[in-house]
This record gives sequence, C-alpha cells and structure tokens, in this order.
Amino acid sequence: MIRIKERHYQRVSEITAVLKAVLLAMVIFPGNVAASTDYFSMDLEELMQIKVTSASRRPQRLSDVAAAIFVITPEDLRRSGVTNVPEALRMVPGLEVARINSSNWAISARGFNNRFANKLLVLVDGRNIYSPIFSGVFWEEQDLLLDNIERIEVIRGPGGSLWGVNAVNGIINIITKKARDTQGYYVKAGGGTYEKAFGALRYGGKAGRCGFYRFYMKGFDRGSFKTPSGRSSKDGWQGFRSGFRMDLSPAHKDALRVSGDFNLETLDTNYLLPSMSPPYTRHYLNDTEVHTGNILLNWQHKLAKASRFSFKGYYDWNHANDFIIKYRVETLDLEAQACLCMWNRHDFTFGAGYRHLASRMRGSWYITFDPENQQDDLYNAFIQDEISLLRDRLALYLGTKVEHNPYTGFEIQPSIRLLWKAKAQTFWAAISRAVHTPDMATSSASTPAQVLPPSFPLKKPITIYLKGNKHFTSEILWAYEAGYRTSLSGNCSLDIAVYMNRYRRLLTIMPESRLSGLFLPYPELDIIVGNKMRGETYGAEFSARFNPFRWWHLQAAYTYERLFLHSYGKVIADYSDKQQEGKSPRNQFSLRSSMDLPENLSFDAWLRYVDNLSASHVPAYLTMDLRLAWKPRRGLELAITGRNLLDNRHPEFVPEYLITERSEVIRSLYGQITWNF
Repeated sequence: MIRIKERHYQRVSEITAVLKAVLLAMVIFPGNVAASTDYFSMDLEELMQIKVTSASRRPQRLSDVAAAIFVITPEDLRRSGVTNVPEALRMVPGLEVARINSSNWAISARGFNNRFANKLLVLVDGRNIYSPIFSGVFWEEQDLLLDNIERIEVIRGPGGSLWGVNAVNGIINIITKKARDTQGYYVKAGGGTYEKAFGALRYGGKAGRCGFYRFYMKGFDRGSFKTPSGRSSKDGWQGFRSGFRMDLSPAHKDALRVSGDFNLETLDTNYLLPSMSPPYTRHYLNDTEVHTGNILLNWQHKLAKASRFSFKGYYDWNHANDFIIKYRVETLDLEAQACLCMWNRHDFTFGAGYRHLASRMRGSWYITFDPENQQDDLYNAFIQDEISLLRDRLALYLGTKVEHNPYTGFEIQPSIRLLWKAKAQTFWAAISRAVHTPDMATSSASTPAQVLPPSFPLKKPITIYLKGNKHFTSEILWAYEAGYRTSLSGNCSLDIAVYMNRYRRLLTIMPESRLSGLFLPYPELDIIVGNKMRGETYGAEFSARFNPFRWWHLQAAYTYERLFLHSYGKVIADYSDKQQEGKSPRNQFSLRSSMDLPENLSFDAWLRYVDNLSASHVPAYLTMDLRLAWKPRRGLELAITGRNLLDNRHPEFVPEYLITERSEVIRSLYGQITWNF
C-alpha cells in the first residue's frame, strides 16, 4: 500500500477539544430554553396539519399534498440517536440508504442507487447541493448540525415541473430553524467507540427590535470501519463546521434572511485502483481535504391575501484536494418566485431562475477531463396552477418547467396531479415527466476502469478506459403515481403510495470497436458512456404511526420495489440491465418505538431490515439501535446510544465508480450530553 500524504488533523482535534472543555468548565444554572414546536406531544391529526413547502413551493398542510411525502421532525432526529443526515434518511419509506464506508453513502429513491446516485435532488433551505461533476451528492460534505434542522421534507417521485432537471425519482429538502427559535446558548459534547469525539456550540440573540441571529460551530472525530477480514479499513473522518444566520423583519410584510456555512474536513480513503502489475489492482491510502462554503440571501414580501413574492440568491464553493482529482466548483444561483391567489379558485406559483457554474478540474493518471476549465449557464422558468374544483374537497394541479442547459439544450417537464379529500382521508394521483441531464463526467471524463490480465493470443495486459460521450443525451422518466393517507383516529395514521415508472435512454457503458496500441507494452481498449437501456420500475411504500398511549409512540415503514431493465445493442456486462437491477433491495422494513418513562427517562428502539443486493453480493441484514436518555433538569439531557447492535459488522454497499476497499459497518456505542440555556 502507498501512503499518499500524512494526516493533517491537528486543527480539527484542537477545536473539538475546546468545545468539550467549554462544556466541562461551565457552571450549570437554570435559564430560558428557546421555544420550539413540540412535535412529540402532538396527536396524529395535528401532525397532518404541519406546513410543508417542497411539494408546491409554497406553504401547505401535509394532508393537502398531492405527492408521496414524509417529514422528519426534530424529535425524530433527537430520539433516533443519529449523528448525521444520511443516517436519519433511513426512516423514510422509498429511500435506499446504504453506507459504503466511514464517510461515504449511496442514497437514492425508488432504485438506481450508487455513490453518485443521479436521480435524487437534494436541497438545504432551497439551495441545490447536487454536484455538477459526477452528479449526485457528496454526503460527507453535508454534516449539518442536526439541532439546527426544523424538518426534513422528502418527496418520493418526480418534481421536475417545479424543481427542474435531476429531480427525477425524489426530492430531499432540509429546512433549518429560524434564528428566533434558537435563542440562548446550546452546547453538545460526547464520544464513544466509532464516534470518538464530537462537540457543538451555538449562541442566538436579538438584533435590535426586528431581528434575530445565531452563530454555531461543531467538530467531530470519527473512526474507521472494518474490512471483511476484520482489520481496519483505514477510512477515518474528521471535520469542523461553522455558520451563522440572521432573520430580519424591517416591515410587517417583509422578511429578510442572510445565512452562511463554512466546512473543513479530512477524510481517509482506501482506494482500490487498476495496476499494470499482478494482481492488476492496488491499494492507495489517501487523505482528502475538502473545503466548502456558502452564502445565501432570501427576501420575501407578502402581497394581498395569501399572495407573496420572493427572491433568493446564493453563492457557494466546493474545493477538494485528492491525489486522484483536485477541483474547485463555484455556483451562483438567482431565482425570483411569485405566488398569486386569483378568482378564488386559482393559486398560481411561477418564477424564473439563472445559475452560473464555474469549474476548475485538475486530474491525474487515474482521471482526466477535457476541457479542465468550464463555464456553464443554465436558465429556467416554471409555472403551476392549483385549481380548486370543489372547495376543500377536490383540487387539480397543472404545471411545467422549461430549462435550458449547455449539454442538451431545452428540456420540458410537465406534470398533472389530482387531490381529493373527505374528512380525514386523502386520495391523490399524478402523471409526470422528468429528465436527468448529463454532467461533466459523463460528457468529458476519461479513466482506466480495469486492467485485464494477459491472455491468449495477445499475452499482454490490456487497460480498459472508460470515456465520456459528448453526445450522451438526457435520461427520461414518465412516472405514474397514486396514494392514500388517512388519520383513523387521534392515535393512528396510514400513508400508502404506489408507482410505476417508465424510463428511456438510461445510462449504459458500450465497447468501442477499436483496440489501440497492439504493438505497445500496454494496449488500450476504450469503452464509452451511452443511452442503451430502457426499463420499468414498480413499487409500493407504506408508513404508519400508532400511539397506543400518550407515553408510547410507534412508527413503521415498509418498501417493496422491482426493477425490470432492458439493455439493447452492445453493452458491457458489468453495467448491464441485470447488474443495475441487482443494486436495489426488493424489501425494506423499519420499526421505531419511543417511550417516555418515569423520572424524566426516555427509551427509544429502532429495528431495520434491508434485503440483499445480488449484483454486489451484499447479503440482507437486520440491525437495531437503542437509546436511553435522562433529563435531570429543564434544558439538560444525558443520553447513551448503541447502533447496529445485532452483529459485529455487516456490509451495505459496493460502489461502481471510484472503488474503495470493501468496508463493513461496525457496532458502536457513544454517550452524549446536550444543554440548552
């Protein structure tokens, strides 16, 4: 193995130590805890009245959404014992969440999962964190402070008519709390076996008579997982994050928000890359440094009745330093939106946006880009009309988005949705079109995917190069969905969604006809990205909440999914239809139990089952998390959490691209103290 460079963790470790020292040095005294919504004390009918914004880009009650939606609340985050957003997403039916190693995840909705799953759009307060390089999301760069999150809204199914290209199979919108809901001091610290040490500090205050603000910082040191043989996979992870938010209301009808986040992380990575000498693969140990940041401005102005106008702009940057690739991507995004209520029956939502992407890529022997520097401009406009056919009973949603991108030109994504309500019951159905457009890698990257050992008659190792295709076109989805949700009583609710998705022009890998360099020591064979697959997926998603007593809450979720894909023409077997079908679990099940016990104790249990992944030879697994917490006084909580307790370790996923050594999730235990004052 080769160590590319030494670890540089001192800055992050010092900051984490300071956060823990601050906690130990403070003298505990009673104080005012910031007021927030107590979701856990709500009955299920009240939960159905929670306002969400992701489905129609404007506030509406959860019960009025004509889509498959799931909301993760702050209580879900706290009582589940998770320490990051990807782990929290395991609660959601229809999502596939698999951990690749200590710092990498594969997350998708309704199939097609991978490290860079390209059919799931992810937003943080409306800011798009979808990577333009490889598509998908670098989840390791999104280590948010969970106690700053107000809710996570997850839409399963396409949302292209409002959110644009790449919102193909789902949308995740992470919405943070307002500054007025995080007043006073907040301190958190803890550590354990895998979560070696972590800490956070936040302070919120008032800005004059019309504003509130907060500042926060957090740090962590996470250990390594295990290989199948039981040794360390050497994929530890350390990071530091800080940020601020200010909310101003200078006038009764105006609201202004300014926020920013800054992130520094170091990740250990154990790459498994091609080599020209036996066994034709080689391990490379690498420390990757990642720097990210963003500044966001959001202004809203209320008009007559429920009408409003808003403007949003943000700038973010992403810089990574890795021996495989060094890159910097900068994004400037501007968007204006209006919501107008007209003629007592029509609620129009429309707007337009512009996005500028500037990327600077520096490749290596393993991956190159042509061109290395790129400037892209994207334009879009959208409109949706919610028509009230029968007041508070029957509604029709018609909408479309038109977007222009530098790869495929104009893309149109229409949708039609119907919603019918009767007392505590809601039925909905939808037909939508969505597209996934090419990215930098699929259009311009080149990388050695594999080295074939010498064989007769050539008797030389052959390097297979995977190359992008400038003629790669958009993948297309037509989705047909229906759903039903009901609150049977104040203590039981059901949500069921079924779907059929039809895909065209899906990504495949095709061999080219030529083998070059036959008389050189290392001949080369090129394979290229193409659109030689179509298919259908079918599935059903079920979630239920049941409160047998006021002190006991149960939440269950089940997902069934089938993929039927069909490649045509010449394709590489490792990227064929059967290979892609086998990367999604057919069955998933989750059961969460939350109990409030005497003496201010609480006990939470979470049982999860995930079916096998035949293409990656990942067996099915069943695991459980347990959490016990005690609140000795108002604002102070002590907790101990055990995760993945049913086995010593288990694998969850093997990626296709940028392959790392196979890593398995380990059993872990950590303690935590949280104090609001």
